[in-house]
Amino acid sequence: QSVAVAMQHPLAPGWTSSFTIDGREPPPSGQEPESSIRPVMPGYFRAVGAKLLRGREIQESDGVGKPGVVVINEAFARLHFPNEDPIGRRILRGSWWKGMPASYEIVGVVADERFNGPRAPADPATYFSLAQFTFNDNWLLVRTKTDAKAFVSTLRRVVWSMDRDLPLENVQTMNELLGDSVADSRFNTALLSLFAVVALLLAAIGIYGV
Repeated sequence: QSVAVAMQHPLAPGWTSSFTIDGREPPPSGQEPESSIRPVMPGYFRAVGAKLLRGREIQESDGVGKPGVVVINEAFARLHFPNEDPIGRRILRGSWWKGMPASYEIVGVVADERFNGPRAPADPATYFSLAQFTFNDNWLLVRTKTDAKAFVSTLRRVVWSMDRDLPLENVQTMNELLGDSVADSRFNTALLSLFAVVALLLAAIGIYGV
């Protein structure tokens, strides 16, 4: 149905980086706000089902040598632009390599993704164009009409038809990724349940003894 490339998948916590907002008094050094960094290619939000709320998505025209653009999530908009429209505002951050923009215009707002887990509130996130904020190791995200596992062989064939030496590893469905994201909480719940059963058993033995 749709396909996209991104540095992270929707359930990956990723990492954060600092920034400032153009036109506002910069905070003291070392106290700049931070947001999750999530570079994506065009089609990402459609592929993962994230709803565009305002403005536009990342486009093919947002490439190398073009003005920097960024899409923010609801959490970012609520925190930094509670009483104003963020579209058209700019965030500033240092360039990490030659040709990387230092200023990014906010062009869209999307619904929050639960990349800290389904029970955790969403952190502020900034979605940059992967062409302008590029990394070598990325995720290929595919939304299929049929069983995703059955599509893996097709996926490998298509990728390797373009580059036989391109590694395609760690292939997982979103259900598997979701299971991994809640594994710790499931273990803790099972452990607490076990302790509760042991406590109940000890109480029952004690009552029987009395």
